[in-house]
Amino acid sequence: MELKNQENKKNIIFRPVAEEDMIEIQQIYDYYVRHTAITFDYNTPTTEQMEQVMLEVCKIYPYLVCLLDGKVVGYAYAHAVSPREAYKWSVELSIYLDKYCLGKGLGLGLYERLIRLLEMQHVQTAYACITHPNPRSEHLHKALGFTLLSFWRHSGYKFQNWQDVVWMEKRLGTFPIPVPDLIPFSQLDEDAVKKVLQEDV
Repeated sequence: MELKNQENKKNIIFRPVAEEDMIEIQQIYDYYVRHTAITFDYNTPTTEQMEQVMLEVCKIYPYLVCLLDGKVVGYAYAHAVSPREAYKWSVELSIYLDKYCLGKGLGLGLYERLIRLLEMQHVQTAYACITHPNPRSEHLHKALGFTLLSFWRHSGYKFQNWQDVVWMEKRLGTFPIPVPDLIPFSQLDEDAVKKVLQEDV
């Protein structure tokens, strides 16, 4: 990962989410709910509601945060595309950054680490649903090897306008038969996880 401001690189930490992060995570998300169509939520969830989502995600998949100078400035996580068991090897990704921290390479750093951990879990495919146009997000996903899967026109209505979305996908595995068991994130080797989070990928 190449950060644009290398002198601040030592002040950046990637780690799994903690419950005390939820206030800052909710503040990050609130901006996108109130000011953009990047998310289709009309109202910002409470910290308690967002914490429940986080706890559900963490039962199986990674939920990561990025800290800059000790402050949470971004987060990314994966969740199954459907609750049906056969879908557990396929995930949808979500990522949000503090509006003042865009363009610094932090989103790339979060996603690179998230994807590497998903590969360690034996996840086979990652999907992203992106409001279109969103050049920054679409460019990020393309840079990470995501390809366009489908285009949904007028699929959401927000801010008195119909919004389009694109679905993108990235294959993480080789689709072996039989498929290896999905390893819950909490059961991955701690040293291996720490190495992914701390190294340049």
